[in-house]
Amino acid sequence: MRLCVLGLGRLGLPWALVADATGHEVCGLDIDASRVQAINERKIHTSEPGVGQLLCDPRCGLIATTDPAEALNEAELSIVTVPTPSQPDGSFGLAAILAAVETIGAHAGRLAPRHVVVLKSTVSPGATDGPVRQALEQASDLAQARAPELVHAPEFHAIGSVVHDVTHPYLVIVGGREVSALSRAEELHSSLAEGAVPVARLDATGAELVKLASNCFRTMKIAYANALAELSVAYGSDPKAVCAAVGADPHIRSGYLGPGLPYGGPCYPRDNPAMAAAATAAGIPAILAQAVDAANERRFSELERAALDAPPGPIGVVGISFKEGTDELDGSSALELARRWRSAGREVLVHDPLVTPDGYATAPLHKILETCTTVLVGTADARLVGELASELDHCERQPHVLDPWGVLDTTHQAALNLSGLDHI
Repeated sequence: MRLCVLGLGRLGLPWALVADATGHEVCGLDIDASRVQAINERKIHTSEPGVGQLLCDPRCGLIATTDPAEALNEAELSIVTVPTPSQPDGSFGLAAILAAVETIGAHAGRLAPRHVVVLKSTVSPGATDGPVRQALEQASDLAQARAPELVHAPEFHAIGSVVHDVTHPYLVIVGGREVSALSRAEELHSSLAEGAVPVARLDATGAELVKLASNCFRTMKIAYANALAELSVAYGSDPKAVCAAVGADPHIRSGYLGPGLPYGGPCYPRDNPAMAAAATAAGIPAILAQAVDAANERRFSELERAALDAPPGPIGVVGISFKEGTDELDGSSALELARRWRSAGREVLVHDPLVTPDGYATAPLHKILETCTTVLVGTADARLVGELASELDHCERQPHVLDPWGVLDTTHQAALNLSGLDHI
């Protein structure tokens, strides 16, 4: 198929590269000329596994452009992966999506017959068949028989495994009105997957709800696990063991059920406010979504207070990114804690081999332990934790260690006399 991918960011570029490697003819469209140039020159800097390899593969045929006419010429499907920033009421902003579909509609005469627009960006319930469809139809100004069709096909991916998640989906979701469009979207997604994958066909609003509800359920498990960890510590039990035993129940399962930092990242902090906004718009109380957000903020407050109540002095953060193995800072819970500690007047030193946040002093690990009175294990990165444990073995002055993940072994926990929040 000839595809146009609109938006070459966190999802769009990996998705376009997978589609290209699978044999589709792909042209990417982005408004950022410098990014387009970097893609075409194969000079994108990214820590996302697989992206660099696919882009620099001699067989890669992906072309990027800022010219909609070039990108959309004879395209059979358009894949929209543009940002949807949160609005003050919690809903997802549609400005970039509306601009994208208006661009598609304005070039409708260049599109292949029965063109299908596949919307992947996360949107609030009712958006696809509401303002998005309206904007597409108005911009295309074609008879119904020739107008582009619209499908919402949300993507379930995680930073650090986007390429893998696109090629190994646990479920393909397609939502829309037109049966032919759903079939073609399903065919496209099946061609990217390595092996058979189940498909769920819904209406567009159902697909929107599935994406939002799935993410909200994950954040609920994270918040629940952290609340359970607090309770476990209060009663003198091991939070990791308690969470693991609860997760062994096949009706609950262990995914996302473990002690750690509050949930973060580019998506999760937006989802419960969006679910609450959707519920409010429908006249339904948003009790669960609001409670999960409140529980997550409590975890932030606990860890913030634990460092501020410890002996005065600089605070070190070992691992500052949103998750281990990435350089992504958007939505980093460790960075949010660092901001709060700095706002309270404390000096913060950071050690992370993959990323350095603007405005923060960095230091080698041994210097962090020598200088800081409190140290936060910011990510559960096995290599970083191993280095930290090794440095602690040779550290004359033991700092106060906050290990929300419980990843330091019992020897180091005992050596540090960890108690209370130190061990959750």
